[in-house]
Amino acid sequence: MVGQLLSLHVGQCGSQIGQAQWELLSQEHAIDREGYSESVSPGIESMFYQSISGKLTPRCVFYDLEPDILDKV
Repeated sequence: MVGQLLSLHVGQCGSQIGQAQWELLSQEHAIDREGYSESVSPGIESMFYQSISGKLTPRCVFYDLEPDILDKV
């Protein structure tokens, strides 16, 4: 069984760093903007949740008091 990781990003700086982190992880695993990948890497379930339809969603929480920052993410 693969462990699961949850990433927590707090505030404007945390949200910007988190956005860059998830963009990089998506590029490394060839995940498109819609959340789909041609081939799923082994162990990717630790960072992404894969739905029945095959869509990959990051396991993360973004928190900020300013909704404008989160709207950009």
